[in-house]
Amino acid sequence: MKLWLGVLCSVSVLWAGDTSTARIQEAATKAVAIIQKSQQNWYAKHSCFSCHQQVLPALAFRFAREHGIPVDESAAHADAAAAFGYFSNFERAVEYTHIIDPALSDGYGMIAANSVGVRPSVVTAVYARLLAARQEADGHWESADERPPQSYSPFTATAISLHAIQLYAHPSQKADAQARAERARSWLLSHQPPATEERVYQLLGASWAGADQATLLKLAAALKATEQADGGWNSLDGRSSDAYSTGQVLVALHEAGGMAITDHAWQRGIAYLLNTQAPDGTWHVVSRLHPPAPVSPAYFETGHPYGHDQFISTAGASLSVMALATALGPAKPTQPFLKEAEPRPSSRGPKRCCSAALPM
Repeated sequence: MKLWLGVLCSVSVLWAGDTSTARIQEAATKAVAIIQKSQQNWYAKHSCFSCHQQVLPALAFRFAREHGIPVDESAAHADAAAAFGYFSNFERAVEYTHIIDPALSDGYGMIAANSVGVRPSVVTAVYARLLAARQEADGHWESADERPPQSYSPFTATAISLHAIQLYAHPSQKADAQARAERARSWLLSHQPPATEERVYQLLGASWAGADQATLLKLAAALKATEQADGGWNSLDGRSSDAYSTGQVLVALHEAGGMAITDHAWQRGIAYLLNTQAPDGTWHVVSRLHPPAPVSPAYFETGHPYGHDQFISTAGASLSVMALATALGPAKPTQPFLKEAEPRPSSRGPKRCCSAALPM
């Protein structure tokens, strides 16, 4: 017994040394810097925001600043204004002129908008209502996108959509939003997740939809059990561990599953991220999309390495930053505000936005 305790203590010390605060801060700082570098060229070459280059980075930057990791705030604000300034346009929302993939484009967009300081308004309420109308009768949302692992799954689409509605539904739609969350929860808990992306969003979605603690603990235990021997998680059975899957699992286990950051399995995941980060601050995540699979937008150089794999690698870096920031301890909440997203006066709509605060 004493021998076993001695071995256990030695292993714990090893992991603690591998995941020191200084090393975590350095890793996250380097990752944030290269994500921001890759954002600089985006709007020079493409007109719309992306989940991998704007949405997940917006979430990562919020995690970073709430945990004392430096962010170039001027650059972050400029990118957020370009990506989410459309929430100022009442006509665009009402006419719904820019339909891409409502569940994930609009849903992810609203969640990221919340992170950069887009306040609830009549415009955000319109988008929330449009998204709510896309819910299927059985409670789930579908995605028209086919870009795994981030965009393809009804588990992801359902969790993201229900949370976006919770953030931005008009106060008059509170009862409707609650009913939709309950139907979404029922769907999420009655379907078997086939891979890591689905397991992550089943857990997150169930948490957002108000599932009981026993249910969340059961889902978290199932997700934890898929950890690989190297401490990471993979996107599909048989594939190698990667930063995208490991980052999202660590965030979900802590945020929705209530797992302490001191948990041994959780610390092994952080060690995996630290040990697999390249010297330039990136992680190479291998894409699952290859010709002739259609990709929109077509690949172009953003300043992030790895060529064909750069988009999913940027997404992986953002999720890794979120996990690393979480490992630094309790967050110090910030209250960002994106003035460029405030609704503009319109001759065809209300000139003032609603001011009711909505639940986070």
